[in-house]
Amino acid sequence: MYQQTIMNIQSVNVQRIIFLIFFLIFLSLCLLSLNGYIVIKNVWFIFTPLWIWNILVFTSLISLSIIKCARLTKFFVFYCIYQVHIFLFQMFICLKLESNTFPWCVVLIPVFGLCLLGFLTVTKDFRRLNVYELEVFLSLNLPCIILIGLRLDNCIHWSWAVILIPFWITMAFLVVQLLHGLFLVAILCGSNHFEQKDRNQTIIRITGYSSVAFSFLIFSIFLVCKLDKIHSFTYVEIFSPLIISVILMLILTVFTEYPNSIIFEALHTLHGENSSPGYFSGTQ
Repeated sequence: MYQQTIMNIQSVNVQRIIFLIFFLIFLSLCLLSLNGYIVIKNVWFIFTPLWIWNILVFTSLISLSIIKCARLTKFFVFYCIYQVHIFLFQMFICLKLESNTFPWCVVLIPVFGLCLLGFLTVTKDFRRLNVYELEVFLSLNLPCIILIGLRLDNCIHWSWAVILIPFWITMAFLVVQLLHGLFLVAILCGSNHFEQKDRNQTIIRITGYSSVAFSFLIFSIFLVCKLDKIHSFTYVEIFSPLIISVILMLILTVFTEYPNSIIFEALHTLHGENSSPGYFSGTQ
């Protein structure tokens, strides 16, 4: 029993749990500020949870680099570059919102870098270098991110629904894959060909991450409707699906052994890879 408990603790992705907790606090501060429940004149303060998370990340990276010295792995270097891009993006956003220093296309340059890094994770040599399992998702939406920058800088005046067409295509593919996964869950429920543990893990993961994806899709639709003035949703209505999505992700990260692999395994099939075994195996 004790050994099983230790194994369960080791299987939990602590790094992702910490990030999701700080990100949830950040979303709550944004929602409270947008609704006027709290008055925050300094944008840097709203980002406080993310600054704390960055401090923890870079402290751990410096400690590991000192301990490992010359034995740094390819994943470690990739992870450092990835974190630097995320940190720069947060810095640029704060500078933009506070003093309008840069155009939005410059603010999004670190995101472009993340997209390029995401293309590397599609290749066989870098496939295992997924840091947050979002790299492929970002790389597929690079045209969308470029259009967002141009739209924010008023270089183009298309509606947000049109600008997000690459995102809608990616989400449509993802939804189809998840519906396929839910169909496989129905088959698994009546099958005896798999171990009970693997079957339960697969059912929880597919069902849970389907809920995460659909919640995020609802958030995106609500946000676009407000930006295009199709419907005047309140910020509470817009942010609620996103917050629910993050909470579900946090719960799944804690209670499943292999978090965040099922959804983005489907995205790899865009590059000709077979994702079906992932639905049936708890030992990817």
